[in-house]
Amino acid sequence: MQSIEDSRIFSVNQVFTPTSPAIVCYVPRGERINDRVVDALNTPGKQIVVYGHSGSGKTTLLLNKLRELYADHLTSRCMKSTTVDSLLIDAFSQLAPFYETEKSSATKTGKEMAIESTFQTIKSGMKITEHSDDSSKQVRLLPPQLNAQNLANLLGVKDLCWVIEDFHKVDEAEKPKLSQIMKIFMDCAVNHQRVKIITLGAVQTARQVVEYDDEMRNRISEIEVQLMKEEEITEIINTGEKLLNIEFTPNIKKLIAKYSCGLPAVCHQLCLNACNTQGINRTAPSLVKIKTRQCGGLLGPMQKNRRIPFVVVLKRH
Repeated sequence: MQSIEDSRIFSVNQVFTPTSPAIVCYVPRGERINDRVVDALNTPGKQIVVYGHSGSGKTTLLLNKLRELYADHLTSRCMKSTTVDSLLIDAFSQLAPFYETEKSSATKTGKEMAIESTFQTIKSGMKITEHSDDSSKQVRLLPPQLNAQNLANLLGVKDLCWVIEDFHKVDEAEKPKLSQIMKIFMDCAVNHQRVKIITLGAVQTARQVVEYDDEMRNRISEIEVQLMKEEEITEIINTGEKLLNIEFTPNIKKLIAKYSCGLPAVCHQLCLNACNTQGINRTAPSLVKIKTRQCGGLLGPMQKNRRIPFVVVLKRH
């Protein structure tokens, strides 16, 4: 039995996170995929494309590996209206805190001062771009300083990488431009070995980067995040139990693992629903057992997005 003093207190929404990456309740994947991700992140100039079904844990896997290997990273998210220019502006905007925090430093090398000056020039150009009015003066959509090479250099100095999520949503006309930017990042690895772009997309989108630029064929690591096995899904449940000091019956675990269909996001949602139904909102001070009153209805409805019709009863010890 786990007492409240044995560990930290977690909210149920920290543990079971169906719509956000799992950090507290992270269950490592098999060594093969973990090694592939780590090797790709550690290879200078290697750009990365991570793909898989929605809810398969792409972002969770990547973010947990980045936390191990990088001090920080930038994340840009795509929509159907996203352009490469808007992605660049977004990345430059996110860089501001990393450079402005350096202003308090009393001593800087000439190289650091040059980098700071470059960023301030780019930042100024961004303000002009984002706040241009309707006067007769023409302003370029993307100032010359806001280019991929400058972004790669600025990221490299700060030891950051750039994550682009939902790459598959970008319009087809924009994808070749992104492929070219990845090539520029690859070339910049001569001076900054850890700078890279990591794109995340749905199934069947990964090879598009290579198709748009054949030179990238051997310079991109394509990593497929496959569906989890039932025993891996069960390990998510086991981890959540320890963090919240709860216990599902073996039968409930088996049913959740089965109807998660290999998707960790579905497992997190089912576990969260079970906890919410019973008013479990944080780590329990004493073990809480979650039992099944009737499990016969825990079948096909998952496929139809209907609520799981099983009742859970608490018994405190």
